[in-house]
Amino acid sequence: MNSCISNYFSDIEDRRINCKKLHSLFDILILTICAMLSGADGYEYEAIEDFGRNKKSWLKTFLPLENDIPSHDCIRYVLIKLPSKQLQSAFIAWVNGM
Repeated sequence: MNSCISNYFSDIEDRRINCKKLHSLFDILILTICAMLSGADGYEYEAIEDFGRNKKSWLKTFLPLENDIPSHDCIRYVLIKLPSKQLQSAFIAWVNGM
């Protein structure tokens, strides 16, 4: 089974309005996962943004981050709009694939 994370999260529905997509959904998802695996508690959006700013050079080695690190407000907006069942299924499939 291919463990490339993009294979698992690419089908998650992005419910944002197209003209408001300053940051890619994949960038936000991976930033959030990395932050949470590094100790950010739950959905502390400020902690996710801080992690992104502190680890920006490392994140840019595998994420485009075309419009820099998203703000905590942006991260919050995106995460609360995600279809939770799709996200849960993708995360479980990814973990099982590893």
